[in-house]
Amino acid sequence: LFLNEDKKIDTLNNIIFIGRLKKRKGIFDFLEAAKSFPNIHFHIAGNGEEKEAIESFIAENGMKNVSLLGTLSHKELAEKLKQMDLHVFPSRSEGFPKVTLETAVAGVPSVVYPDYGAKEWIESGIDGFVVKDLEEIKVLIAELQKNPKKLREVSKNSIELGKRFDWKKVIKDWEDVIENLAKRT
Repeated sequence: LFLNEDKKIDTLNNIIFIGRLKKRKGIFDFLEAAKSFPNIHFHIAGNGEEKEAIESFIAENGMKNVSLLGTLSHKELAEKLKQMDLHVFPSRSEGFPKVTLETAVAGVPSVVYPDYGAKEWIESGIDGFVVKDLEEIKVLIAELQKNPKKLREVSKNSIELGKRFDWKKVIKDWEDVIENLAKRT
């Protein structure tokens, strides 16, 4: 549903956050980044208990470059990702976030924090970006604005990242491990 092998990014125009609107998911870091780049459009897909606080933040800061999309179906999200250039997911507490694989296979690389082991599966600067904090997010966005070729390259590689973790492949790998263990007994 999300696969977009034809994705071509020419400039960094649209950045998306996808997730529950909770403080621990990093939504306010996303908004602070949006405040620093009024010439880029920031999209928020999701709902949650921080929605009113987010709306207030946007209004108080006069942020015309932020859109609240609400909850999207998988089909709607797949369509929206065709327009996106970068996914920023500054959560400090995750397991293995499925959304980063969905965006990856759509050709939209993710910017994530390292707190939950992201360095184990994202090769920063190759198939996504792992950064320490909000300041590094801002520096990265500024760099990608100046160097769209780098963003285009990472976008292409992110598709391969998403394919590596396709459920059909992962399940097959698990089956192989289980079969090998069963043969030992």
